[in-house]
Amino acid sequence: MKRIELNEKVKALIKASVGDEINYDSVAVFEATAVTSLPLNKRGTIFDKGQITAETFQEAATMLNTGSFVPLHTLHEQGYEIPVGRVFHGEALKTPQGFDELRVLFFVDGTSPQLISRLDNGTIEEVSVGMQFKRLLCSTCNVDLMEDPESMWSQTCKNGHVMAMGTNHIKPDGVANFRELSLVSKGASNGAKVLGAQKRLLASAYYKEGSQLAASLKDPEFVLFGSPTKPTEEDPMLVAELQAKLGAATAEVETLKASVAELEALKADKVALEAAAETAKTEAEAKLAALEAEKVALEAAAETAKTEAEAKLAALEAEKVALEAAQEAQLSVRPFKIPLGGIPNLTAAKTDVTNPNSVDLSHSNAFKSPKR
Repeated sequence: MKRIELNEKVKALIKASVGDEINYDSVAVFEATAVTSLPLNKRGTIFDKGQITAETFQEAATMLNTGSFVPLHTLHEQGYEIPVGRVFHGEALKTPQGFDELRVLFFVDGTSPQLISRLDNGTIEEVSVGMQFKRLLCSTCNVDLMEDPESMWSQTCKNGHVMAMGTNHIKPDGVANFRELSLVSKGASNGAKVLGAQKRLLASAYYKEGSQLAASLKDPEFVLFGSPTKPTEEDPMLVAELQAKLGAATAEVETLKASVAELEALKADKVALEAAAETAKTEAEAKLAALEAEKVALEAAAETAKTEAEAKLAALEAEKVALEAAQEAQLSVRPFKIPLGGIPNLTAAKTDVTNPNSVDLSHSNAFKSPKR
């Protein structure tokens, strides 16, 4: 069964909304996703492809939780049908897939046992809200179409954006009147349906002592998607989940591609650096070898120059010794002294040019004996 077991917390919520004690044995309580921010299915109307804002869901939840009367009907028969139940609690939530939704708790009274049975068995599954909005905003320029009746009639904002054409769509914003919630065969809001035990979030929060609604979103037990009564039908909430996963996977693939490209670039840089390092090493080794050879040549030249210098020094020392010896020898012989006035009567001998060895001494007085 899809109905929620009544406990004291759920009863307290009903009493807070209704204001009086009721016969809890004659009511059956259910949880439903009343409306979501996924695109609306309203072809031919200004609401087609519209996406309700999160602020709208918050206002609607506040209205429900402060005692506003929101009746439960079937097929939007308000005005033609006595209510079959009442919506008594709501929460505005952000789903794990990133879209917003309004979750509600409602009860069906005991005067409609067949309706309760159909809900329990999943024969009736979807719901639809009857809601008037404060504003109808253009998704492209945020202009309020409700400010201009002509815009509402033409479904075109004053800036020329046609609703439901291309990426343009209406953004219903703010609750002017939460008229009713209806049980329907096919709702206008994607994913708006009565929830089974595996999908409920609100009711589960009231069965765990001290638990909070936000924490229950993380509980893996509560699955928000899938349709137990229509397994072959494409569930728009499941599609949204898969699209979100696909988007995340695509982004991850792109990130991995970028990482691979970065690694390849780093690898190429590493190869280039290793090649440059090897080249630098080879050049350095060649320069070192050249410097070593130059060092050896310079040492050899220095040794040769040293040997030659030592030989020259030895020769100079020997020459110095010889000169000093010759000088010493000269100083040891008595020198021949010429008188200051010269040698008297000393004249050059007349020589025969034809016979250079002959000397005529007859005219020289130097070699004559003095007279006595």
